Amino acid sequence: MIPASNRKLFIGLTAAECFGPLSTIPTELWIDGPVVDGSLLGDLVLEGLGDPSLGGRYYTDRDPAFAPFLQALRARGITEIKGRVMAGVSRFDRVIIAPKWQVEDVGEWWGAPVSSLAFNENILGVTVDVSNCPPDSITTDPHFVPVATSIDCTSEGSLKAMIDERNRLMVTGERPEQEPGRLVTLLPSIAEPGLYAAQALDDFLRRSGIAIDGEPAIAVEPAERIERIWVIESPPMAALLSTMLKVSQNLYAEMLLKRLAIGDAPASYEKARGIEAKHLMETLALRREDFSFQDGSGLSTDNLVTPQAIITTLRYMADPAREGFWKFVLATAGDEGTLRRRLAGLEGRLFAKTGTLSIAVALSGWVELEDGRKRFFSIVVNHYTASRSEVRAAIDEIVRLIAAGGH
Repeated sequence: MIPASNRKLFIGLTAAECFGPLSTIPTELWIDGPVVDGSLLGDLVLEGLGDPSLGGRYYTDRDPAFAPFLQALRARGITEIKGRVMAGVSRFDRVIIAPKWQVEDVGEWWGAPVSSLAFNENILGVTVDVSNCPPDSITTDPHFVPVATSIDCTSEGSLKAMIDERNRLMVTGERPEQEPGRLVTLLPSIAEPGLYAAQALDDFLRRSGIAIDGEPAIAVEPAERIERIWVIESPPMAALLSTMLKVSQNLYAEMLLKRLAIGDAPASYEKARGIEAKHLMETLALRREDFSFQDGSGLSTDNLVTPQAIITTLRYMADPAREGFWKFVLATAGDEGTLRRRLAGLEGRLFAKTGTLSIAVALSGWVELEDGRKRFFSIVVNHYTASRSEVRAAIDEIVRLIAAGGH
């Protein structure tokens, strides 16, 4: 069956056990040149090791994400950089679009590109004021992304955001000549994630009084650098997995999968999938024919798995020695995430993972009965012809019958 985001259960388990629930992911700041009279005679390098959270949802204001780097520069007396802010992206290979994704998903917020260095979950907020046409204003969040427009003001239509390889935004499409008080919000993914992080750091340092001669760039080849001056750690793996599973965050799944293969050579999807498969077979005694995964998130319709393999994974998670952790990171009814408006009345009893694609809807987990027993379920629907809401309603009704007990 095509599991949709139920696929995340497997990378979630593998990441938790291979990295450890309290482990963190570093992002390093290096100087690559001598410091003379307050000038760095070289580049400042932001080295990514696979943290998907930098400058993302855990920050109410993104500037504090880089504040420790500014303090480290000031501690060294650096007031100007004669080179550039560079993004070190050599820990992952340059396959930044996950294998077998549909072309219509690429460029959307849920189909963000994958690199060893991320910023703001590799997406851009765009707000277009269409009170007048052409629009009076287009604002971006973050603010430093340059904007161009090509909008036809003669017919009704829609707007689209496109971002080029330098992360420059172009808003195109059609709007009526007058649409008073209307704001259109777009949420595209950026095109070059490592560069995005370097651009963000460059912008922050310039606003903080650090002079920089060159423009941000990426460094794709491994290199020996002069000195590491600071390291920022991600939230604990438990928090990253909670975000990935509760709200079904795709970028987190892709980066955690690929990070399994970090080593002397750049991490690749092929090597990472092999490491994950070996762990699943050794730990859960799954057969190799029970699953075939292409990406980490489940966005690819070429992912395949047996529902029985999902049940085996859930039973392992729900073992008394492990269930406290997995109850914390899985979605549950009425809680934050994808089950917050589903299955009311099962709060604190249901622990599950949703999955949604245009051709697949899934819900797999366990429910605790009143007598303390657990019932496990994996409901995966492929190629449905009813509406998605009807499929979800049918799944939820089955889960309620399961939760009612009996035989």
